[in-house]
Amino acid sequence: MFDDGVQDYVLNRLITGLSSSRAAARVGFSCALVHCLQKYPKRWKCDDLWKLCEDKLPLNDKDQSQANAIGRYLLLDSLFASEVYKNNFKWIAEKQLALAARFQWLSMGVWQSKTNSVNVTHLIEVLISSADKTNQFAEVVLF
Repeated sequence: MFDDGVQDYVLNRLITGLSSSRAAARVGFSCALVHCLQKYPKRWKCDDLWKLCEDKLPLNDKDQSQANAIGRYLLLDSLFASEVYKNNFKWIAEKQLALAARFQWLSMGVWQSKTNSVNVTHLIEVLISSADKTNQFAEVVLF
């Protein structure tokens, strides 16, 4: 078993790799991240992983915003695929929908992701709830 410092280094590297310019590398980093999360299921909380993602993959960087948006999407998909964060389904879906609203070219991936196909009824409830709070329902295309 690796100590916490090594685990944190690996996690940092995997999250950074999710925004690689090479598509095949992104898939590899995503698969490795899923494995890492499964191996150490109680090591990281969703919020902590998201904060790290926001630090490593900023969306305000003009040159890297698209690659970083893909990286964030892959992190969220990895969280769900690991099955470690099942209780955070709503949180993951909300983050994915926010990405889809900001980067419309990611919408199809978000709508077809495993996260959202698991429980479409719940996803629609999330959409309606989000729309009530932010009035952004029109920005997210359902069909």
